[in-house]
Amino acid sequence: MLIEYFEKCFSINKMSMPPLISILIPAFNAQAWIADTIRSALAQTCPRKEIIIVDDGSTDDTLDVARQFESSTVKVIHQENRGACRARNVAFGKCQGDYIQWIDADDLLAKDKIERQLYVADTITDPYILLTSAWGRFYCRPEKTKFRPNPLWRDLDAVEWLVLRLANPWWMHPSSWLVSRQLTEKAGPWEEKLARDQDGEYFCRIVSLSQHVKFVSDARCYYRMANFSSVSNSTSRNALESICLSIDLSISHVLAREDSERTRKACISRLNIEASLMEYKAPDLADRFRNRIAELGGEVVSQNTSRKYALIKKLIGERNARRLKNKEWRIRQNIYRSSDRWLAKLFGTNF
Repeated sequence: MLIEYFEKCFSINKMSMPPLISILIPAFNAQAWIADTIRSALAQTCPRKEIIIVDDGSTDDTLDVARQFESSTVKVIHQENRGACRARNVAFGKCQGDYIQWIDADDLLAKDKIERQLYVADTITDPYILLTSAWGRFYCRPEKTKFRPNPLWRDLDAVEWLVLRLANPWWMHPSSWLVSRQLTEKAGPWEEKLARDQDGEYFCRIVSLSQHVKFVSDARCYYRMANFSSVSNSTSRNALESICLSIDLSISHVLAREDSERTRKACISRLNIEASLMEYKAPDLADRFRNRIAELGGEVVSQNTSRKYALIKKLIGERNARRLKNKEWRIRQNIYRSSDRWLAKLFGTNF
């Protein structure tokens, strides 16, 4: 495939140059993983690339590790701690790429991920068509990544994608996207008020401004689950309010694109899901979701639960049942992560 792509880019008349890809990496206290992330970016088989890393005031050795890779291709920027969204905005402000690849400082790209998406992009003339890829979860050994397709793993009209995304628990990892510069500029900056669900709001906005979402099945990226200190796991008041703001903004993006029965139904489904999840953490925020459901002309609906959970809830109450469920999840994840780390030390990795 790479040979074919080069032949396309460097034709006999040399009328075109291959696109420049900007790989943008926000980083905060990621010293254990950032070197692997940078190496996966450097290993990309696309002909032209630049890598911009913005260290968001890390208190560990993240900045020093990143600076070891500085070159004509890799630029490292340091800023005071302002959050991941600010770091991403700074990175984009410094880049020159025709396409944008976002990746967090603990995740990985298959070496031909971008090349395979570019191969498809080369057949498309519309910069407002988005490209996504397969993605999977791993702990310490990327070769053991589990790729579990969901209904978003296919070509979809933009509104169809948004309806599926809001009405269901399915999502696409931020690293799976490849976005044209034109569409990135049209969407505007990452919302710096958000502490959680930053990518949920951002890519909902991106999709709402696009024409179509093209899924490239043989392109892959890898989501590391070993970082439990990630902001995505935070349950602070600020994080919960951020989720509310993200959902509000996402709904606004969808309805601005198409205010119809199907889009309102999808928005109401998302609000019901979030109200149920928020009930025991912040009842006032759950009420905010329910008020929004009423504004959209919807109905508050209780979410289905398993028989096991329903029994536990009946015995110890909703709040304690939720806490027990979350604690059980964390214990299970810690066991998986610890065992995978031990196996990685024992046998190494071959990514």
